[in-house]
Amino acid sequence: MRVPIFLLLLATASHAEDPATVDRAWVNEPVSTWLSKFQSTTIHPCPSDKLILAAYCEREKEWWGHMRVFKQSGDGVEWAATFPNEYIKGRGHHVVSARWTSFPMLENPVLELIESTHMGNGSLWLLEMDGRELRLLLQVRVSGRCWSDEPGFGIPPHGEARFEGAGLKVEYLQANGKETTVKLAGSLAITDMEGNAKPSCGYQQLCVWNGEKRIFETGRPHKVDR
Repeated sequence: MRVPIFLLLLATASHAEDPATVDRAWVNEPVSTWLSKFQSTTIHPCPSDKLILAAYCEREKEWWGHMRVFKQSGDGVEWAATFPNEYIKGRGHHVVSARWTSFPMLENPVLELIESTHMGNGSLWLLEMDGRELRLLLQVRVSGRCWSDEPGFGIPPHGEARFEGAGLKVEYLQANGKETTVKLAGSLAITDMEGNAKPSCGYQQLCVWNGEKRIFETGRPHKVDR
């Protein structure tokens, strides 16, 4: 069953406070008990400690789901990681992909999430596993509508631009083996205010590591040849 459009828009606008991620009651339950409550659960063990697990708990396939990160002890939860407020307030309705990765300038593992709202607007999230906390390194739009005001894209006034296909391709580029730059690349489908298609164009955005702030800073997107 799909939600009526007016409720869908309401959910998209009001998902700013995510009770599933904030709720901690499950920490006191056996892992097997709360796993059984979901349609499916995908487990991603952390490479640096196989007992630290990122679990995607899905209530409805490609529609409703949320992440839990915890350290398992037998059938119990030893501790559960806390998510940053930016993630709790801005996450999507379901996870498109999840995996652990690492960067040369960080000692801690990083959880890479690509999420989406019901409207198809998705973001890449990079979250560093810092002790028992997940620290935000980067959040940037990679699918759905593009809100850029970059004049080089030629988006007409009151027109719309959307990332084509599954969204932007994410690449990690290393410089001298010390730092990583996040490269986002794809193409934009552009329409005017009447919905008429305009010429599409190539899109690229670089997110550069800031060693002082220890985060990725999003650069201005620009048009590229395809």
